Amino acid sequence: MEKLFIKNRKKQRIAVIVELNSQQKGLAFVMHGLSGFKEQPHVITVAEAFFERGFTIVRFDTTNTIGESDGKYEDATLTNYYQDLEDVIGWAASSGLSTYGAVAYSDSYFPETDGPGALIEKGIKVILASSGSVRDKDVRSLCQKANVTLIQGPDSKIRGFSCH
Repeated sequence: MEKLFIKNRKKQRIAVIVELNSQQKGLAFVMHGLSGFKEQPHVITVAEAFFERGFTIVRFDTTNTIGESDGKYEDATLTNYYQDLEDVIGWAASSGLSTYGAVAYSDSYFPETDGPGALIEKGIKVILASSGSVRDKDVRSLCQKANVTLIQGPDSKIRGFSCH
């Protein structure tokens, strides 16, 4: 396991943990939800499940959250979370980790289609997230049209926000 800091598009530091799997079948990006951080038990559980199945894991703290990355919590927005995710995926690709066919986990639902849209644009082929958004139907439709597998579970089971 390696912890490092990369810079996002705003030149803020993002804390990243990479767990290389010698049997690598793919790459999994595991991102916390609002008010979360990369070492939360449920985030680690999901990362371990992917690792045990042969995936290299990339966990990170978004900026403007309570983790180790730069920024203030009161400045947190969904947009900065998605931008940080895009920047981490871009960093992984430029570091030699193949992102084609990668999977992504978010411990919350997508309130809009821009989050999954950004993942799809970066080559993500499987997305695991909770359900419960009024836009779930739109998110499912977007993923279906892009031939991306969307796995959703009840918000009360998958979501880490507010200790659900």
